[in-house]
Amino acid sequence: MRQNSLIINYFPFIYLLSITHYPLPITHYPLPITRYPLPIAKFLDSVGFANHPITTEITS
Repeated sequence: MRQNSLIINYFPFIYLLSITHYPLPITHYPLPITRYPLPIAKFLDSVGFANHPITTEITS
């Protein structure tokens, strides 16, 4: 029971770490990025996808 509550309490931090430190799955599946609206594409661009060819193609 105590272990479950620890997982629940730390889940947001684990989730953030998984987003910031494991961007490879996103770059390996570029097709959904092309379907994002422009603001989301620009957000991805500012977060670190500036050199990603598909994101650059959308934002330019």
